[in-house]
Amino acid sequence: MPTATTLHEGLQTLLNECVRVVMLTGDNKTTADAVARKLGITEVDAEILPEHKSEIVARLRSPPPMSASPRASEPTWRSRARA
Repeated sequence: MPTATTLHEGLQTLLNECVRVVMLTGDNKTTADAVARKLGITEVDAEILPEHKSEIVARLRSPPPMSASPRASEPTWRSRARA
């Protein structure tokens, strides 16, 4: 399956700029993986029904959860050299 040179170049530009590229497709997984590999896309969601694509896009657009930090009431452990 031939892909347009401009598409490949455009995707490479995005990937080089650390833009997260995700391929969402209704195609079967084998076909989707082959196309993604040819284009340099590492994240693929295949066999997605059209009505589910918007849910996946919304999830991908949402900010990642904040990592937990210790609460002020929790002890902070420090190593001490004993004399």
